[in-house]
Amino acid sequence: MAILDGVQIALAVLVCLGILLQTPNAAGMGGTFGGSSSGGGYRRRRGLESTLLRLTVVFTVLFGAISLAVVALQG
Repeated sequence: MAILDGVQIALAVLVCLGILLQTPNAAGMGGTFGGSSSGGGYRRRRGLESTLLRLTVVFTVLFGAISLAVVALQG
């Protein structure tokens, strides 16, 4: 049970970091580190932004599954 608790805490931290590192679509990754973005509107996420989004989704799904497993094992 302690292993699941540790995994749950680690996933919670990773989900928080993934969300905080994402930037609004108009700013792009340059906006995160102080750069400016010319233009705005909709554009596709590419490279690091796309990878970060996918990892955040995976970590969130895993966090939900582990949370349900912890509740099921306790009950």
